[in-house]
Amino acid sequence: VLYNKQNVFDNEEYFKNKFGFEPSKYVLYKSMVGDISDNICGVAGIGRVRATSLVNKYNTFSNYSTTHFDI
Repeated sequence: VLYNKQNVFDNEEYFKNKFGFEPSKYVLYKSMVGDISDNICGVAGIGRVRATSLVNKYNTFSNYSTTHFDI
C-alpha cells in the first residue's frame, strides 16, 4: 500500500494505470524525478515522462548505471 497526500493506492493495477509502472519501481522513479518536500534531489534533466520510460526500460538503477556510466 502506497500512501499519497491525496490518495491511497491499495490496488496494484490502479497504481500501474496512474504511474505507468509497477509499485516496486517507485523508489527508482522517485530517485530520478526527485521531490523537494522529501529532500530528494533527483537527476538533472529527467522529468516524469522520461523517468517513467527509463524505469520501464531498465527496471533497476544498476541496469541503468552500467549502461550509461563507465562502471
